[in-house]
Amino acid sequence: MPSNAASHTIFFIAAIVISTTLVGTFFAITIRFADSVDRDSQRLMDQMDTDFKIINDPAHMPYNATNSSLTLYLLNTGTVDISNSTVKAFVNGTSFFNITSWVEGGGDWDPDKVLVAVVHNITLNPGEDYFLRVVVAYAVSDDMEFST
Repeated sequence: MPSNAASHTIFFIAAIVISTTLVGTFFAITIRFADSVDRDSQRLMDQMDTDFKIINDPAHMPYNATNSSLTLYLLNTGTVDISNSTVKAFVNGTSFFNITSWVEGGGDWDPDKVLVAVVHNITLNPGEDYFLRVVVAYAVSDDMEFST
């Protein structure tokens, strides 16, 4: 019987060691999963809180043919700041990334502030209709049809 008790004690200790290892592993996995869910939910919340509108008059777009530049006025209608370095413009499906932008009155592009974005190296023909899409952070976009 004493040898039987010794083998039971060894199996019991082995079971405790294995279960402790499994608990530690599952705990680490659970923490990583919770952190991932937290990060994803924060990203989704920021995306949902990010919004803007193109507030240009579509009939009178400020296009400078001499400088080949189009000036856009974008109103932050969301509840979070938007980085003005994320602004991208697409006209009739062609992307324009050479954009100079600043916030009217200075500072960050906070909610209810207007961002002035000048799209450079763009050629527009007078009297033609165009489709404009502006994209900012989190792939939030706004569209407008206009003519020059």
